[in-house]
Amino acid sequence: MACVKIYLCSNPEDSVVERKVLREDVFPKLREDCRRTYGLDFRIIDPYEGMDPGSWPTQKERLQLLDECRQNSLGPFFVGLVGRQYGGACLPEQVELSEFLTILQVGQQMGCSSAALEKCYRRNENTIPPSFCLLSQHAYQKQHDTHASRMTSAMPCKIPLPMREDAFVMFITPLERLTKKRMEMNSTLSFSRPE
Repeated sequence: MACVKIYLCSNPEDSVVERKVLREDVFPKLREDCRRTYGLDFRIIDPYEGMDPGSWPTQKERLQLLDECRQNSLGPFFVGLVGRQYGGACLPEQVELSEFLTILQVGQQMGCSSAALEKCYRRNENTIPPSFCLLSQHAYQKQHDTHASRMTSAMPCKIPLPMREDAFVMFITPLERLTKKRMEMNSTLSFSRPE
């Protein structure tokens, strides 16, 4: 059966009540109306439904789910819930080698420590092009805190918040500097028309 497939985008910690109301009251009515009126199936993809926070999908997995909805829905494919909190900004899961090295270089020239960023990313020559990839929560925990990972495997492994924040600052600060320089360079260029 053809379907309308909608990705539900929300901050999972700020929209528990709203998502429950949608799931229990609104979506069943929409599903029935779509079947009865249009002969369409109605599906909601909520990446956080019924999941333990330790097993939430990665940014890459969420983007894949969103793209599947975009490609396969016969109608709308996205619903965004905006609440009081937006959640933390995500570090990119993959950064091309040259870009990552530029970020490190500019950050170090600015006097920023690159330690947090270097602990959160690992070079991967198997990607095309070669890149630095963000360590998974489990890989980070295994690499940087073997004692805690030996204690229990049931505990969710997380990159410590201060480390994530430091890595984010180290990532964004050089990008802002590079963007500002590029804008200044572009504004000083003058174009003359040939006569």
